[in-house]
Amino acid sequence: GWSEWTIFGLAGLFALGWIAGLGYAAVTLWRTRRLISAARLPCGAFTVGLLRPRIVVCPHCVLTLTAEERAAMLAHEQHHARHYDPLKFLVLGTLRVVFFFVPLMRELVRLYRTAAEIEADEQVSDRASLGKALLHFTAAQPGGAAASFAAALTARIERLVNPQWRLSMRLGRLPIMLSGLLLFGILGILNAPQKTILPNSACLTPVVHSC
Repeated sequence: GWSEWTIFGLAGLFALGWIAGLGYAAVTLWRTRRLISAARLPCGAFTVGLLRPRIVVCPHCVLTLTAEERAAMLAHEQHHARHYDPLKFLVLGTLRVVFFFVPLMRELVRLYRTAAEIEADEQVSDRASLGKALLHFTAAQPGGAAASFAAALTARIERLVNPQWRLSMRLGRLPIMLSGLLLFGILGILNAPQKTILPNSACLTPVVHSC
């Protein structure tokens, strides 16, 4: 019936998500290894490594940033390294791909990444120098890594400019509604009453014995 086909379709989506998630994790690890060994790094500072995080800084930043800006940048990245954020980001990114059919998952991962970046910024005492370093990264590579984390970058700059600013934990209504409908739909299908196949009615005909 339709419920069996729906369950089969959801299982197919889940299997497809796992395949895509494993591919995402493999590509991310390959890009990280390539980044470390690259002769020319993209402009910026990065924390790479899963179990043994390390900080990679491009030569351009070493030559062009001031000592204060480099110190602020390293303090931010050291927080990521101490808390194994690259590993957390990889796990969450993989789950986001696995559950690509759940709209709320993308929102939760985006919110976590933004909160993690702002938390790392909180460990920097010289916020003015950190802000200058961020603007330097954005100007040096406007279409690269800075663009891919536009939401987190905007939130970080707002936080540095306005100390009273607080990260909004609100999620979009549409992803919540769609994810809720998906969840209730799955629960409804799993709890739907199963049809009972009765045996042939001829077998149930009572036998009358005469006295």
